[in-house]
Amino acid sequence: MKIDNGITQTLTGRSPSGAASGHGRTDIGSFRAVLAEKTQQPVGTNADAQQTTRQIDFGNMTRQQMRNWVNDQIRSGQMTLDDSSPFMAMTMKVPVDGSAEIPADVDPERIDFAQRARQGIAGALALNDPANAKRLQQALDIMSRYQGQTVGISTSA
Repeated sequence: MKIDNGITQTLTGRSPSGAASGHGRTDIGSFRAVLAEKTQQPVGTNADAQQTTRQIDFGNMTRQQMRNWVNDQIRSGQMTLDDSSPFMAMTMKVPVDGSAEIPADVDPERIDFAQRARQGIAGALALNDPANAKRLQQALDIMSRYQGQTVGISTSA
């Protein structure tokens, strides 16, 4: 019976290989690197137990990291769905040729979301849309409040 189905594909986006599929050994370093990337945690290289922390950096996040953070805020009751709408809009990436949105979970691009919000505020004001400018300003205020805060502690061996 195989109990590892889907894990390799979920974490790496690749088909199972190595020991996971019964054809050799796995590279635990690669697994840890992919796991760290997917969970936004630094990779520990020390064999001794090491404690690492993750901090919010809205100036250098992927769209998926932003979506994960917003969803965590909603789940914990620290953000309403209404408050989350400008964040979700900032995480969208639709090609100009009209094709489908590029999925956030496969896009490695890092974005300065605080700058994106400032640009959105300027654009909304230029278009005489004070309501949208206000929502984006509230999002920017939220980002300022949480910037640099620790969001997780991990102990690894």
